[in-house]
Amino acid sequence: MKIRMIEDQLLVKPEKADKKYGKLIIPATAHEDQATGTVLEAGPGRTALNTGVVIPMPVEKGDKVLFNKRAGNDVNIDEEDLLIFSAMDVYCVIEEPETEEPTEGIVDATE
Repeated sequence: MKIRMIEDQLLVKPEKADKKYGKLIIPATAHEDQATGTVLEAGPGRTALNTGVVIPMPVEKGDKVLFNKRAGNDVNIDEEDLLIFSAMDVYCVIEEPETEEPTEGIVDATE
């Protein structure tokens, strides 16, 4: 099934609860209200009522996001449990480092 999101709505595949977000540290008390997931589809953005200009989305398809897990609606599409909610419920985009190797403080012993 093809889904086209409207306005600032997101279709997200939630991930299982994980308390490690790279270098992002989330206090244990905050885990009850937060979840992570991957954006499968994103609308074009919200339309400003006073000007009619479309405000671009802060996230895009493929982004891993940290969001309020109490937000939105649960949906089942093609036998897959997904969430639909507003981009305003996203706290941040989680960007994984391109390499896990440390680059600072490395000394070349051959010199």
